[in-house]
Amino acid sequence: MSRNVGEPSPEIRMYRDGIEVWQLSKRTTNSSGGRESEAYAVRNSYDAVGTFQRVSVEPLAVPPWADEQVRIHTGTTLLGDFGSFDAILMRHHDYLGEPSYEWIRY
Repeated sequence: MSRNVGEPSPEIRMYRDGIEVWQLSKRTTNSSGGRESEAYAVRNSYDAVGTFQRVSVEPLAVPPWADEQVRIHTGTTLLGDFGSFDAILMRHHDYLGEPSYEWIRY
């Protein structure tokens, strides 16, 4: 099978397509008006032609696997009423397609 010069191999595309980096942020504050929470999510990933893209995502649209990682590492969810954090969450897949996660709190 031939491919265009500069075009990545199918193996490289498989690894590239399996990488997602999320920037997640949540702030919960208490005031006389009650508790307020704000959450932000930005998804970074490669598009079909290999360009790294950065896209803001509504917290309600964050995939379940990402919110599960938030719960594991913070004890709350992105949309929950408690907790404050800033973190980078990376999901990548191995050669068998199995996901791995890296959580970096900052």
